[in-house]
Amino acid sequence: MKFKVKRDGDPVSAATVIGYEEESGLQYEFGTTGEKGELLAKVPPGKFNFVAMVNGERSRASNKKIKAGKKTQSITLKFR
Repeated sequence: MKFKVKRDGDPVSAATVIGYEEESGLQYEFGTTGEKGELLAKVPPGKFNFVAMVNGERSRASNKKIKAGKKTQSITLKFR
């Protein structure tokens, strides 16, 4: 999974990407974005609510169903 984190179209570095699995309620921390506001991470199959956090601020949530064996997908998380 490729995560892109943006604010007003600009990349957000040092944002932590978190996924909440809907069925189990488990929380996964996938890592932190680099200078280009991107993060590559392995995400297990399931329905997730993804958010990015930086300096105590949280992005808008993005809901996504991840299927097993699917090629790299991309999700953009945006701060208001």
